[in-house]
Amino acid sequence: MIRAMTQPEWTDNDTKVLQVLASVLTSQGKESRAATLLEYALEKDPENTSVKKALGGVYTLLNRYEEALSMIDAALADNPAPADLDRLLLVRSEALWKGGREGEARAAMQEYINQREAS
Repeated sequence: MIRAMTQPEWTDNDTKVLQVLASVLTSQGKESRAATLLEYALEKDPENTSVKKALGGVYTLLNRYEEALSMIDAALADNPAPADLDRLLLVRSEALWKGGREGEARAAMQEYINQREAS
């Protein structure tokens, strides 16, 4: 009798490994490859705020500002920890600014400043 082969269950460690690899690729200027890894990690672990945050940052580096904002807003909707919130608000402001949405970028930067002062 032939047993069906099954793929092993996806774990948090798998997600972390892909995030580390994506970080290394980003530091080497290979943002497109990093995005591919993070997209796969998000597909496997769609509720992972950390992956959404990282993907938002990589999309910003790739000048994919609307996709960056989508990821950042999704991560913000997850009610991130204060340390993550600071970074998300800062990257959101950057993506808005680079995407030509200066007024929204200023408002986002002010939100970042207010958050930093409150913490």
